[in-house]
Amino acid sequence: MGHRFVLLIPALALTISVGCKSDMNAAAPYKVGLTLTGSGSGTTTTTAYKLVEGSSPEKQKGTVGAGSNCSKAAESSGTLESIADFDVTLDFQVIGNTVSSHPLVPGKDTFDSVGVSVVKETATETWSQETTEAFNVPGSSPSSWTEWQSTDFGTATNASYYGVAADEYIVKMTSLGDLWTDLEDPAAQLAFELWTRHNPSAGDIWASTNGNSLYVYDGKEKFSLAGATMNTDRVLVYNAGNVDPEGGDLITQCIVTGSNQVDSTHPTGTDYAHALALLDPGCIGNFTHLQTGTQWWYGDVLVAYETTTHTVTVDDFGFEYYEKTGDTCYRQTTVESGESSRKLFVQYTLETTELTYQLDTYEQLKAAEVFAND
Repeated sequence: MGHRFVLLIPALALTISVGCKSDMNAAAPYKVGLTLTGSGSGTTTTTAYKLVEGSSPEKQKGTVGAGSNCSKAAESSGTLESIADFDVTLDFQVIGNTVSSHPLVPGKDTFDSVGVSVVKETATETWSQETTEAFNVPGSSPSSWTEWQSTDFGTATNASYYGVAADEYIVKMTSLGDLWTDLEDPAAQLAFELWTRHNPSAGDIWASTNGNSLYVYDGKEKFSLAGATMNTDRVLVYNAGNVDPEGGDLITQCIVTGSNQVDSTHPTGTDYAHALALLDPGCIGNFTHLQTGTQWWYGDVLVAYETTTHTVTVDDFGFEYYEKTGDTCYRQTTVESGESSRKLFVQYTLETTELTYQLDTYEQLKAAEVFAND
């Protein structure tokens, strides 16, 4: 299991339906050629969890699945946890500007054309990792044991491309193909990540798209960078409520209930209506569940942050139940509710990253160079 660095700004997948198209001249947020370099270090703890409806999350990489009775079949097959220490250098280069049409105010389906800066981001990371895995295999000899592994991974480089736009909010457009999508179809949907509020002012408060993280504008703060002092916007990031960092609320947040209904006029036909467990689009892939900490912004550029971020990957979900066949009880899973004994479950991987990051360059952060529309 390798470590994967993600720039941990307030990034939450967000899908919004768009309506009709309008035209206007829009400036992109950055000048072509803008190049920034930053570095950071941190620790990521990765843990496998299982959550069953009506229970709290348990550290568990899986379920035994079969046993002489159903209690044994429901036992954990073991645990899996890794701790990675890493150093990262991030190069941010604006390679072009274009125009797209997006609703940059969450919750609204009207929009104007906006300028988009196309960014090439290169992350170079060096990390080491310790992994501890516990096994529970009934019937084997021994039936339980633990393995520990320590690995130095050296240096890895990964490049990605995305768009950045700044209207009421600063957003990252994760799919370049979306920038030129035909938006005349009202059903068209665009995915992007909400970064922060554009040009915040005193009293501004906003939230992540899942409502878990609350962002509070804390005013201007002098910030030292590469021997120079700049006047930055400081943003404080809080747990918005009683959000469980370990994911105890994932069934509520990630499982959408659909239905499977059959009505038959045949005399011997079967009528039924069952609930279906579906995964919310915002919970597909590796997504940010909760973030807390402090960010410092200079215009539309994140110059530094100290954050704790909890990201989740849903590995399996649905309804689980146990049934006896002969002398053996087996665990069964399905996305359809059926009998009342079936319980919703989510098997997931939780990554908790504590990260300190700061830009290493100052000269290009002068206002005349950072903003394309200055």
